[in-house]
Parts: sequence; structure tokens; C-alpha cells
Amino acid sequence: MRIGILHNAYRYRGGEDRVVEAETDLLRNAGHHVSQMIIDNRDAFASLGPTLASMSRTVSGWNRHAGTDIALWARREQLDLVHVHNIFPMITPAGPAALAALRVPVVMTLHNFRLICAGGTLTRNGVPCRECIGGGTWRGVVRGCYRGSRAQSASWELSRRRANAGRVWADGVSRFIAPSPHVRDAHVEAGFDAGRMVVRPHFTDLDTAPARSRAGALVVGRIQRGKGVIDLVRAWPASAPVLTVVGTGPDEAETRATAGGNVRFTGHLTREGVAREMTTAGVLISASTLPETFGLTPVEAAACWLPTVAFASGGIANVIEDRITGRLVDPGNTNELVQAAVHVLASPHLQRCMGEAARARYERLYSPAAGLDSLERIYRSALAPTKEGAA
Repeated sequence: MRIGILHNAYRYRGGEDRVVEAETDLLRNAGHHVSQMIIDNRDAFASLGPTLASMSRTVSGWNRHAGTDIALWARREQLDLVHVHNIFPMITPAGPAALAALRVPVVMTLHNFRLICAGGTLTRNGVPCRECIGGGTWRGVVRGCYRGSRAQSASWELSRRRANAGRVWADGVSRFIAPSPHVRDAHVEAGFDAGRMVVRPHFTDLDTAPARSRAGALVVGRIQRGKGVIDLVRAWPASAPVLTVVGTGPDEAETRATAGGNVRFTGHLTREGVAREMTTAGVLISASTLPETFGLTPVEAAACWLPTVAFASGGIANVIEDRITGRLVDPGNTNELVQAAVHVLASPHLQRCMGEAARARYERLYSPAAGLDSLERIYRSALAPTKEGAA
């Protein structure tokens, strides 16, 4: 297949960028022709001139210039299909609309809730929020949910309305990929066609051997409100094994100031560095109180034979089998989260059993082989109506 990958990269590299890179490598290694069109916010907003041009093109929520460029790219590369990832703020729905006008099948991964929530997270002020799912998206504009700005939230609302009026999501996308049932259900509730929603989890290509010995707890992620790291550090008992915190963020200084002597901070680590930590830890703690779309870090931990303790909310709850590959506790109850982690750490036998079950689940659902098979099946289903019509 001749596959296009369309993505608006983030100014600060995150999980979506990692997924785009991993899937591109996966497809190329399988023999597919893959052409990327990546629009990078860092380039678009690098200086005053490009910034003003970018703002003028996206203030309406519809970047027709990007749509024109994307159409030219699709024609030049003779693409059979385009896989769309993030489209905000530079691509906008004008990108998928341009592809639909060319009758190029589009598959779109729903990495977040941006199509139905201005903030993209279904949260407000760090707590779950579903007020806009019923159609009253004006609330997101009034509250400035998109980047804390009413003006940018209004741009998002204009984008949403124009996309709906042009039936971009209703007719222009052949298949939506939801990384978890949690994401699928939220979009279906908001009015998206359930028949075009496919649940397909992300994969990881980490491949490690089981460690001979493990010790301590590990938390990996951005240190900011909603991610729960500061609450976890504050609640971590002085008598417990060492808690290692991997990551940086706006609340790092405050979190370090509240930490006890048995809390270790590594700062940012490379992917290889994170894997090394995962192969020697006894349990991963996912402390986020947000309704995450997926749980890529717990999947990476599973590849490293490491069980995860997490809150039973969002997409992460779909990744972990309670008391089999890890533990799920009541959402927001940090003390219970800590107790569950300490309980796992106290039993090397439990760590080993849960780690082996997590690794088996990874090989079945989240390995590169599983990722390629599911992705190719989705592509074939998206292409089928086109091929039938041509016949």
C-alpha cells in the first residue's frame, strides 16, 4: 500500500509523536510505501513573521492553505490512503476535507478528545468534565478551555461547526481508531458513527528479558497537576521502598520540595533509560487522575515484565487486568493507590506472577506483530468501499 501519514507535531514532544514514529517504522519495515507530511508547531511559531501568518490562517479554525498543500502532497505521492493523527492547531479539519474531496480514504486516530472537547482532555481544572458532550460546546468557549484562551477556544468552535456543516467527520473519514473503549464510547455519545469506530490499542516495540531481581516503585510522566505525581510523592510512606520519579514538568520543584528521603528523581530520561528503570523496578504506579485515552506507559511496563497499579478510570483501566496484571483502585484515592503498590512490593511472588501475566498480555495485544496486523486490517476495511466502487 502507498500510505500517507499526516500529523501536526507538538511543540513539546509527547506520546502522540512517539506513536506516529513507531507506526511509520512498523509500516515501512513491513514493506509499505510510507510518506509523511508533518507540520511542526516549533517551525510555524519560530519567529514573528511565521507566527503572524500561522495565526491568520488558523484563526477561523480552517486552514485552507494547509488543505491545498495536503491535496498536492496526496496527488504527488499517489497515496492509496492517508492516516491522520493530530490536526490542531495548524492543519485543522481542512486537511481531512481536502483528502475527502480527492476521494482518498482517511483513517484517523483519536489520540485525544479534541473533536468533542475544546481542551481535548474531557477535564476542567484538573477534574473530569463532560459538559460539552451533549452539544453545548459554547461552554468551552466561555471558559477558555482551549489553551486557556477564549479567542482560541472560539477558533476551535468555528472549526468544529464548519467541520460538522461540511460533514467532514460524518463522510470524510472512513475509519476512526480509538485506542480504548473509553475513547470510543465518549465519541459515540457525542454523536459519532459507532460503525466507523474501531478500538485498536497502541503498541510498543520494547523487548526485554525478565530481571533476576526487582526493587522499589516507579512513576513515569510529566510532573504537573492532574498527573498525580505530587500527590503520590506526598503520600509515599517513609517506611516504604524507594519511589523513583522519572520525568519533568511545571510542578517539579514543588514536588521535589515535598519529597521524603526515599523518593528519587531522575529528571528526563531517554526511552532506553526508562526501559532500564522498568526492568529493575518492582511495580509501576500510574498516578494520573485524568481520564487518559490510553495507557502507553503501563503497556511499556508490561513489555518489561512489570505490573502496574493505577486508578480505575479512563483508558488505563482497559489496559490493566485487576489482580492479574496489576491493581486498579478507586479513582482519586491516592492512599489506596499507595497501599496497593506497597502490597505488591512486599511480595516478590506476586510481582513475578503479575509481571508474567502482563508480559503475556503485551505479546497478545500490544506487540509490534499485533499492532501491524490490526493496522493493516483497518486499512483494508477503509479501502474496501473505494475498491468496490471502482469495480
